Amino acid sequence: MPANQAEDYVTDFLDQTRWSPDRYELVAGAMQFTKYNWFIRFVVKRIAKAKGLSTDTTRDHDYTDWNALDRFARTFVKQAIAA
Repeated sequence: MPANQAEDYVTDFLDQTRWSPDRYELVAGAMQFTKYNWFIRFVVKRIAKAKGLSTDTTRDHDYTDWNALDRFARTFVKQAIAA
């Protein structure tokens, strides 16, 4: 999913809930083909193909930006301790 599309989901969520966090980070995503039933695997494979992602359904695909998640978590903890 393009970052701007993910950002749109977050913006919509924040608008609907009227929640205003100080900070958030878009870092995670995965396709867990080995855990899907045949129908979900079929649908996700078509989505992956349309987005130019791997369609190898014999394994799971992790697109998480672990470095960004680590930076976000460390900053979050530091801010929470300082508060």
